[in-house]
Amino acid sequence: MRIEGIVFDLDGTLADTEPLHIDTWLVILNNLGLTFDESWMHQWIGFSDRLVAEHVCSHYLKNQSVEGLQQLKQQTYRTRATNEVKLFDQVEDFLKEITQYVPIALATNSSQDDVSAVFQATNLQQHLKVIITANDVSNLKPHPEPYQKAAFQLGLQPSICFALEDSPAGINSAKTAGLLAIGVENSHSSEKLKEADLIFSDTPRALAYMLDVLKSN
Repeated sequence: MRIEGIVFDLDGTLADTEPLHIDTWLVILNNLGLTFDESWMHQWIGFSDRLVAEHVCSHYLKNQSVEGLQQLKQQTYRTRATNEVKLFDQVEDFLKEITQYVPIALATNSSQDDVSAVFQATNLQQHLKVIITANDVSNLKPHPEPYQKAAFQLGLQPSICFALEDSPAGINSAKTAGLLAIGVENSHSSEKLKEADLIFSDTPRALAYMLDVLKSN
C-alpha cells in the first residue's frame, strides 16, 4: 500500500474535545431554557456549530439569531478549551514518528479560532504541514472539499493519503474526496462508521497501524 500523506480530523480524533463541545452546548442551551441531554447532542458530532445553531433556532429558539447562538457557543468553548483540552493518549509520540515518513494535514469543521484554542492547549500545531479549517472552505464535511483541499495543499493525490475520522460525516467527506478512510470508535460505534475502509477502537491503535504501513512502504 502506497501512502504519502495523512489528513487528520481534529475533534474526537486527535484531540479529546467532543465531551467539551457537547457540555458547552448543553450548558448554553440549558441556560436558554432547553433541556437536551448528551444523547441528543451525539447526533451532531462531526457537524459544524453553524448547523447545530440553525437547527436549534429554527425548531426551538425562533427568537434567537443563529449568528448570536453560534458566537456564544464558540466563545464559551474557546475560553474553556485553552485550559481543558488534551490530545488522546500517545498521539503526540505517534505524530513525531509519523512525520519522519510523510507530511500530515488537518481538515476540520471547526473554525480557525476554535482550532487556535486547541493549539494553545497542546503541541499539535508543530506537527502539521497543512491546516484546513471551516474558514478555508466553502463547503464543510460531509462535503469532500475539506479533504480535497488538504490533499491538494500537501501536493498529493487523495488516493495516496490516509484520512483518520471519528464521525460518519467525516468519513463520508474523506471517502468522497478519494482518501483511504480510517474510522476510530471514539465518538460513534463501528456500525455508524461502517463506510470507513478500516475501523479501530481508538486513536492509538489506528495510529499504530498507519505507522506500520508507512514503515513497510
